Amino acid sequence: METKQCKWCGSIVKGRTDKKFCNDYCRSAFHYKQKDEKPEIMKRIIRQLERNWVLLGHWKKRGLQSVDIKAARMQGFVEDCYTGMETKNGKRCKLVFDRAFVCEKGGGVIRGI
Repeated sequence: METKQCKWCGSIVKGRTDKKFCNDYCRSAFHYKQKDEKPEIMKRIIRQLERNWVLLGHWKKRGLQSVDIKAARMQGFVEDCYTGMETKNGKRCKLVFDRAFVCEKGGGVIRGI
């Protein structure tokens, strides 16, 4: 019978034949480390996308149809950080996951759609 070693700490794994870790701590630590290995640029982009998404939802919840670009930037919004583009109501808008917005630079506002 083959003895298996824990993928995290290297100790002997007992139990099921498909078991890879000796306990929950090792399993969790292994997966946490893998998640943490993203390059710093990816982490910054993901944080910014999350920030934009939260702000768009916050503004919509407050019933704001538009937000001044300068005020949005002061709150941490970056209009060039989005996940896709789509045409809605005849306007080309940017998407942050499921939330859409249009930058009207001439008017200096961000409109949520």
